[in-house]
Amino acid sequence: IRKKFSVSMQHYSFAVSAFVEMVKQFGMDEYEFAIHETKTYEVIEDVRDFRSEIGILYINDFNRKVLMKLFHESGLEFHEILKCGIYVYMWKGHPLADRELLTLEELADYPCLSFEQGNYNSFYFAEEVLSTYDYKQFIKANDRATMHNLMVGLNGYTLCSGILCEKLNGSEFCAVKLKSEERMTIGYLVRKGVAISPLGKKYLEEIVKFEDKDKKIARGDCLWEEKKNELQEEIADIFIYLLKMSYQMDIDLEEAYLNKMKKNQERFRKYERQSEEITGR
Repeated sequence: IRKKFSVSMQHYSFAVSAFVEMVKQFGMDEYEFAIHETKTYEVIEDVRDFRSEIGILYINDFNRKVLMKLFHESGLEFHEILKCGIYVYMWKGHPLADRELLTLEELADYPCLSFEQGNYNSFYFAEEVLSTYDYKQFIKANDRATMHNLMVGLNGYTLCSGILCEKLNGSEFCAVKLKSEERMTIGYLVRKGVAISPLGKKYLEEIVKFEDKDKKIARGDCLWEEKKNELQEEIADIFIYLLKMSYQMDIDLEEAYLNKMKKNQERFRKYERQSEEITGR
């Protein structure tokens, strides 16, 4: 029997990445999958009308009441995946890309980019937070590729979760923390009373991985001190496993480490010599 699965989402590259990993790992010869990166209302509509099993979108303090009411009227349930602060997504050639923290005032001379929402263009359906802010320059676009082109061509920016997927979007873009108390909750929609399929569960397993503790620390959503003990235990588990594996395979770990460090030094010396030849130093 050919397996089927469909998911609809706002424009989140990590949600696409989770879909890619789900397809890779499920190990079936025959399947029919669908992924819809689309407008906010259409995400809700797709899950409501059985076009998609799962929908991925965000809520915050501003749109929560309106969207939760719509979810309820549509017979849907919203489940939290992660909470995060707000980031400025831009290309690395942007004049402000090297900053650690940005304000909306500092971004005033650059166009803010937003995904077009079609007929449902109320602020409550915007994919970007702070949708009611009076931006000096504002451009709407339909797709991610156009967004990237506008970022490079016009030094445009958009507001996002800060979760980047270089595998899919490349390494030319970055996320800079926005100075704001605003928070967003990204979650998934399902139909009430309908069990999630094995494919749906696998997809959610993949998407939840983006809430790893190290990513939360890197995004600034929690402090190192808050997670140090947990990470310390995880690192200790890895070390214990490494020692057991070395013992079972009769590998002298100290000798292997020293040999590898020696190889690395020789390899890096080669690159240093090449660099000196190029620069003439």
